[in-house]
Amino acid sequence: GQVEALNDLANLYRTQGRSDLAEKYFLQAIEKGNINAINKLGYLYLSQGKYEEAEEYFLRAVQSGDLKAISNLGYLYHELGDYARAETYYLKCVEQGDPIAMNNLAYLYYESRQKKAEALDLAAKAFLVKDEPATRLTYAKVLAWDDQFEESFRFAGEIIYDEQFVTRYLSYFQDYLLLLIAKKQFDFLEQYFHSDQAKTLQLKERLKPLYYALMHITKDRHPQEHLRMGEELQETVKEILGRLERMEKELD
Repeated sequence: GQVEALNDLANLYRTQGRSDLAEKYFLQAIEKGNINAINKLGYLYLSQGKYEEAEEYFLRAVQSGDLKAISNLGYLYHELGDYARAETYYLKCVEQGDPIAMNNLAYLYYESRQKKAEALDLAAKAFLVKDEPATRLTYAKVLAWDDQFEESFRFAGEIIYDEQFVTRYLSYFQDYLLLLIAKKQFDFLEQYFHSDQAKTLQLKERLKPLYYALMHITKDRHPQEHLRMGEELQETVKEILGRLERMEKELD
């Protein structure tokens, strides 16, 4: 009907990046009683960083019985660093068997360095239900956090040479490599950066500061390599080394 058409039109504009028109048509659909549009508008606001508006519409959607909005509320609080509230909402969805909430909650535990056993269990379940790059990467990270490196490399190996994955998840992927540096998995990292696939993906170039931070830490193995770093990278590399120090303390 007409209401669904408004919702579809709003979705189309959202995928085209025309947020103002998407907002306009979501609001019209909501006015005409479309419950789906409430959650969708919340998600649009979330993607724009309009957190207060996102929260308002997610809460409205939850009251209307939209389960997806519960997971989205968890994600919103996660983004805002309110881990206790995020956990509450994620757990409601985990009880319903939602793999996205399982994955996100596992990641929340990983980020906050707590409940490792629960994180492993959730990440494994999320991956079994929904094998995709996001769940695979979370599982690989949680396994590495638990010092199960061979298993971690096995799961990560399917995706870390994939162009689409590297492009889409670059910052999450960098965090995995940082974790491996903090855990002193230098053999794997060197093999990775010097592989033919990594050369094809130009990973040294794309992850230049991280690569030189690794070369600085392993300069006993490659005395000359870290000296090739340009002056313009020194500050960024210094920041990465500081972040690695903090990571090592957190992981102790």
